[in-house]
Amino acid sequence: MSDALSQMGPTVCGAAATTSAASFLLIPCELVMFHRFGVVMAVNTVVAAFMSLTLFPSLLLIMGPEALTLTLTLTLTLTLTLSSLHCS
Repeated sequence: MSDALSQMGPTVCGAAATTSAASFLLIPCELVMFHRFGVVMAVNTVVAAFMSLTLFPSLLLIMGPEALTLTLTLTLTLTLTLSSLHCS
């Protein structure tokens, strides 16, 4: 997981920084539509970057493919063991 964050973290942060910078330039606009769009886009970008670097990796560790494989392996093992006992 640390390899993924060390490789993708700077990319996500760079993308968030450039998108935020562009949206912050819209905030001082006099047209209400552009002002609101800038605020929404800036908040959305900051929240998305934060979640993608904190919450999403944590959820992947808990419910990712390896956790699913372990559960599937245990379920199949228990099922096969119980069915072999039942057939005897």
